[in-house]
Amino acid sequence: MDVYKRDFLKSEKSAIYKINEPIHSTLEEKLYATAYLSSVANKIAIKTLNDALHMIELPLSKSKQTKSTEFRGGLLPYQAARSLALNPNALGMKILTNEIKSKNNHPFLREACVYGLAGIHRLQAYEALIKALNDSNNKVRLRALLSLKTTLESEINILNTEKNKIIESISFFFFQNITSNISSDEITLARYLMIKYFNKNTLNFVENILFNNNDIKKQLETISIVTQVKNLNYENLLIKCLIKKNNHPDLYRAIGAILAGTSNNRIKSIAKSVSRKSLAKMKFFSFILPYYAKSLKERYLAALKIV
Repeated sequence: MDVYKRDFLKSEKSAIYKINEPIHSTLEEKLYATAYLSSVANKIAIKTLNDALHMIELPLSKSKQTKSTEFRGGLLPYQAARSLALNPNALGMKILTNEIKSKNNHPFLREACVYGLAGIHRLQAYEALIKALNDSNNKVRLRALLSLKTTLESEINILNTEKNKIIESISFFFFQNITSNISSDEITLARYLMIKYFNKNTLNFVENILFNNNDIKKQLETISIVTQVKNLNYENLLIKCLIKKNNHPDLYRAIGAILAGTSNNRIKSIAKSVSRKSLAKMKFFSFILPYYAKSLKERYLAALKIV
């Protein structure tokens, strides 16, 4: 046996020992041992990493290992999850995806597994992170967004089809939860990612909300988003909203405020036409349909600002 192979086996055994006999090693030694096993693809290494994933970080002398369903924090499960994700043995990835799916696991364990999949360019990793966006725990969902951010930022090896699927999932997550009680950190990060990686799929979401949805909060947030997207002709999108009848008055107000002072002659011409038509209808409906007349009034005023 050559010296390199002998030293490798010695290091592997040492790493496994330090994890399996935790009271005889420091936290730093366990972390190094766990990181070392990320490149060891045999079943013993995978089993040891799985054990580390479920270990309490600093066990007391002669105490039993605590299951992660009772766990409240620590670095070791994070490193173990990362090593399982990086390990060439496909079993490591399977362990992580199964742990994320299990609702009976402690949220910290699910969060650690989601962390481990960040920047891992494999189909199973993408799918697991996307599913984690629907986790019942806000910390797991936020970690999934952070991991997807890392994945998108390291996009050298990611196929466009998979990239589009990730962006579409983030957009769906954002618009589905914008009016719910999820954390502001989740909304802020999802919003940032959606703007940064805005594509045709995101545009479809945006158009659907502006033209086929009556939720004014979602519509106003959507307008705020499109104005921040680089290389997007949002003026054309907003003028279509102005042309559309029966929108919420607040939507017309927002459009007027954004497009006021535009130098686009085409937009001004359309707004001028809208103002004339709205004024005529507004006078006719002011007594018959007051709410409709109010909407027409705001549409008229918005058009005037643009002209």
